[in-house]
Amino acid sequence: MSDRESVSRPRSSPTAMQPYLLPPPRVLQHGELPPVIQPALRGVPAFDGPTPDHFEPFASDALPPAVSPELLERIRATVMNHEAVKKRLEGERFEWIGVSVLDEKTGDDAVEETLLAVLYSYSMNRAIEVRLHRDGHQIHDVAVVAYQPPPTEGEIRRAIELARSDPRLAHQVGDHLVGTAILVSSIDREAPDFNHRSFDVRFGCPSERLPSFMALVDLSRDAVISVGSCCALALGHAVPSEGGQP
Repeated sequence: MSDRESVSRPRSSPTAMQPYLLPPPRVLQHGELPPVIQPALRGVPAFDGPTPDHFEPFASDALPPAVSPELLERIRATVMNHEAVKKRLEGERFEWIGVSVLDEKTGDDAVEETLLAVLYSYSMNRAIEVRLHRDGHQIHDVAVVAYQPPPTEGEIRRAIELARSDPRLAHQVGDHLVGTAILVSSIDREAPDFNHRSFDVRFGCPSERLPSFMALVDLSRDAVISVGSCCALALGHAVPSEGGQP
């Protein structure tokens, strides 16, 4: 075989026997995918980017809870029966926030799992942190800390119910409007509502992009502080009742 023949004959590629792979998906120059909003909202600007050539829904399995329901009941019983916790909460309005699993280093650089139960006292406007052993039986420490833990579903429902039942909003906010609430907090330490359990509540139609009415609800006082229209039409301010928590 001559050198010319060896050059002219086609050579087999090392990838010729491998299965054909599809090219990677096209990178969107717009930088993001079009939003999928169901039900559709009125007043949303039209998406000016390209639509994807292909997409597939992805279903993921739910992660198991870090704390089982049985362990959670045991933790709650241990916390609520502890003398230091009972003393802190005696005669107080409070909310059980939840339990987290912490990874803490020990003296020999090992990692030990501990539990942290958090409650919130509306009267003190303080969070109560209770550290427990992983088995949920032994309490290591009880501390009172000035910060706002995440809100619970019960608090969100309570804030929305208070706002919806306020006389200044009752006629404007009907069952056709959906309520949402987020936790807000004053950063002014001199303000009378500093570190209060306050919620910004909004009411809007499910098909509208923006809410129609709003309210500021203070669960520390268990009262609606102010209400208004999101169209900048003020509806008035509440006066805290006598004996309310400052």
